[in-house]
Amino acid sequence: MARRRGGGSQSLRPIRKRKKASDRKTAAYKRAVAILGEERVQQIRRDWDSWDTSYGGKEWQQSEGVVLQLLQLGLSERVIRAIIPVGGSRVARLRKVLEVGIESLHTRRAKLTPWHAFTEDDVARFKAHCATWILEDGFTCAHRHPRQYFTEPKLTWKIVHARYVDDIARINPDARTLSYSHFIQYKQDYFPGVRLKRTAEDICDCCVRLDILFQQPDISEEEREVVLLEKRTHLNEAIAQRRFVQLCQRLYGFACASADFI
Repeated sequence: MARRRGGGSQSLRPIRKRKKASDRKTAAYKRAVAILGEERVQQIRRDWDSWDTSYGGKEWQQSEGVVLQLLQLGLSERVIRAIIPVGGSRVARLRKVLEVGIESLHTRRAKLTPWHAFTEDDVARFKAHCATWILEDGFTCAHRHPRQYFTEPKLTWKIVHARYVDDIARINPDARTLSYSHFIQYKQDYFPGVRLKRTAEDICDCCVRLDILFQQPDISEEEREVVLLEKRTHLNEAIAQRRFVQLCQRLYGFACASADFI
């Protein structure tokens, strides 16, 4: 068996002396005290422990500022972590922010519009199409915001969306159209009061309360009349009258437009 040359026995080599982690942390803390002072170091640590320094927390921005200030004072990562329990990745990120500039922080940058967002022209075309809807005002209840309903029976939002797509494609074939899910979201945002059709009674919470009061056995006749008077906002006659007035207005507008054309 060939003998190994040089080096000698590994057991005879002197063991390299390493500082314990606790000793390095203590030395870093002493350097922090020498630079900032004991009182300021303790104050920084008390403030940090009382804050919600997690991402998105109430004091997240303040904690970012504390780390930036310590970096601007020339403290190393080990010294900073000896003062406050902050992650190394966060210190490295903020050090890079100091090198590039404070304006590179995500809180300082201007809000960017995503590439897939609809443009103002797309939204304008959507609103222009919605303006062609034939709607009628609802006499649903005096206790909530007014609503509008389509006059066409057996209508669904799928049909309304398909008509929107055909209308936009007919006017501008290259224009971008909203998908069905986005169409519903934009409709709810810009036209929250539009409904496909009215229900049999179209009651609201206040009307349910009135019905409960009306069914009470100890209600007096005067209170009963008041409840009935308040409940009679659901009038089919008023709905029919409104439809008749809208039809007259529409016919009058067509007649005036034809006369001007002639």
